[in-house]
Amino acid sequence: MILNDKLVHLVSYFILMLTFDFSIKSGEVLWLKAIVVFLYSCVIEYAQDFVPGRDTSMLDVMANSVGIVAFLLCVPLLKRLNAYKTMGITR
Repeated sequence: MILNDKLVHLVSYFILMLTFDFSIKSGEVLWLKAIVVFLYSCVIEYAQDFVPGRDTSMLDVMANSVGIVAFLLCVPLLKRLNAYKTMGITR
């Protein structure tokens, strides 16, 4: 069951990066977007320590990070498929 949970984290943060990247048009700051999403992941995990029944998990942060990196690796493919132009985003 733990693998399924980590896969959900990975896919969720891949999609979060995708929507964040498509929502802010400036492609020059892709690395900054990745840092912001990573920091968001860290803050969310830390905050869970204060919620009854939840705890902080570094494995969740790692799975989130893999999702972010997976998106960054897919950016050249998205460019090649003209996904950005279709959305009206210049890169």
